[in-house]
Amino acid sequence: MDYLSRYKQEVQHFTVHPQGLVTRGPISYVLATINQHDDIRQLALHRFQTVQSSSVAYRSRPEFNVQDYITEGSFGLPVTAEPVVLVAQLNSHVAWKLRETPVSDDQTLSEPDADGWIELRATVPNDQQTLWWIHGFGAGFHVVQPAEWRDHQAEQAEKILSQAKKKRLPAFAAGGNAMSYERLKQRQRAERHTHNENLALRTHRSLSWLNRAEQAEDLDGQFIFLWIAFNAAYATEIDERLRLREQENFKVFLNKLCELDQQNTLEKLVWQAFPATYGCCWTTVCVSKLLGLSDGKLSHEDWQQRFIAGKQRAKIASAPVTGSCRDKGKLGHSGSILLI
Repeated sequence: MDYLSRYKQEVQHFTVHPQGLVTRGPISYVLATINQHDDIRQLALHRFQTVQSSSVAYRSRPEFNVQDYITEGSFGLPVTAEPVVLVAQLNSHVAWKLRETPVSDDQTLSEPDADGWIELRATVPNDQQTLWWIHGFGAGFHVVQPAEWRDHQAEQAEKILSQAKKKRLPAFAAGGNAMSYERLKQRQRAERHTHNENLALRTHRSLSWLNRAEQAEDLDGQFIFLWIAFNAAYATEIDERLRLREQENFKVFLNKLCELDQQNTLEKLVWQAFPATYGCCWTTVCVSKLLGLSDGKLSHEDWQQRFIAGKQRAKIASAPVTGSCRDKGKLGHSGSILLI
């Protein structure tokens, strides 16, 4: 027969002498000896590629017993031959399942404690299969004893959490991306001698906050630090006589970003990733009032007219269109959404 090896990831040719068949969940295994070897192998049935009769004489194992093979833990990867007493804290959902399908004959479940946790006590096999079973319940199953299992569960949880934190980082925070702090800092070091003092200071501050954002372990922290980095990039000191209102200054900065955005990254972010988010800005009167009235340069009537006009521009801008953000008036409409 031709068999796809899981470990070598290639098709191998065997002469197989079947000794038994075991079904474990959705997978069936042929227990057999291979070629001239006497040890029992587990061959997953779905990895059989081709099968044909052989001229080689069949070699039986009269002493082999499938039930004994399973009892000895050959499928469970036993840690020790002796069972162990499992003590664990369960949430109500896991406890409900174990009341319906007990894990052992001596299983006991306590009443919920003050925090709602239920204690499980049961004698279970000390094998890898039991550990996999426990991991399947996730955060609803906290091992207390054996200590080795408790430590193993904590170690696995830390690994999962570490991977989850890496996955949650924004795409630009990946080390190989051109928008990561390391890449941008290298470019800043190479070009800063050509920057004027104002640009050099803004770039340095913005990159410092970007670095802090990449180190944040939660999404809220990432967002706050990225927002500070974004503001640090465009904030600048100019002559008071030439100072634009903060709103107009921000809009100019967005337009400049859009002009430089050759891959339409901003368009994809605003118009595809967050269509529901910017929609709520159409009716956010309090934020609009704060931006328009806080400096005392707009009357309530002027602000109201601009708010209504901004809502109209926002609705037009959100309609499905083709082309880049540069075709939409250099973010003129998105500027209306953000800064009504």
